[in-house]
Amino acid sequence: MVKLITTLNVNERGFHMEEILYCLDYNIKHPLIDDITIFFDISDVPDTYNSKTIEHSSDIPDEIKDRFHMKFISFLDDNHNVFFMIIKKRPTYKVIFDYTDKINGVWILCNADIYYPYDNKDCLEKALTINYDNNIICLTRYDKVINEKNHYTNFYNGYKIQRNNETYKTQFTDGCSIDTWIYKSPIKSTNCNYNIDLGRIGCDGMMNYQLSKSYSVINPCRDIISIHNHEQHILYTTEMVIDYQNVKYKYTDFIKMMKSRGFLLKNIPFSFINEAKNKKIQNNTQRVSRSNGNMFFRL
Repeated sequence: MVKLITTLNVNERGFHMEEILYCLDYNIKHPLIDDITIFFDISDVPDTYNSKTIEHSSDIPDEIKDRFHMKFISFLDDNHNVFFMIIKKRPTYKVIFDYTDKINGVWILCNADIYYPYDNKDCLEKALTINYDNNIICLTRYDKVINEKNHYTNFYNGYKIQRNNETYKTQFTDGCSIDTWIYKSPIKSTNCNYNIDLGRIGCDGMMNYQLSKSYSVINPCRDIISIHNHEQHILYTTEMVIDYQNVKYKYTDFIKMMKSRGFLLKNIPFSFINEAKNKKIQNNTQRVSRSNGNMFFRL
């Protein structure tokens, strides 16, 4: 069995919230997932609520109960394996690892809009038995291909699979667009800087570079399937503006600034789970994805 941890912002609304709720509900019922912890970002709550754990709906303070979707309350009341942790800002990977380090075991860290198909359970189960003293798994996600002219899945190449008469494909084939990490706690941290915001553009490449200092990082997305449930996702180009620590950057300037602080980027090539071995650690960096002359990256 494995524990899953994810993050969610209180301002998530509309159709994508419904997609997220589907993923949470699906993963809660997954036969291999023991429990789910949700870091729930509510920036304007009193400091006294920061790091407060919610295990039952009765634990939710009355003054913030309206911040909890009715489905969240159902998750808490109907399951003994769902926990919310209130936080006041976007978490870093270090914040996540500081939490999971206190509970020894194998963890899945993923975006809230990711789910793991039940019929792929045998492959995921193999991933839970590798030597995590030397290896960490990351997974490039799959998106459902929508045959509409302007849908984002038509603007990049990817490795395709067929599931239930539908086509899914990875975002590019170079080992980026990673929304899942599987690891054993406590995590190694020597010479690693995990102070990287989750969900920030480029965070996956930065994270994989840091992890590669201590682990062989593998990406067995050829047989372990993680599905990104976000039909109206937007591809982000090099022309986008990033607001980081109250400073606005163009993408290339943001990456340059982060590299100057030691946050280099690393893609992890596609592989199969059986290729997980005690490999020599390498710290080479690479991250270039092109489509129709523009560079696109995941968020």
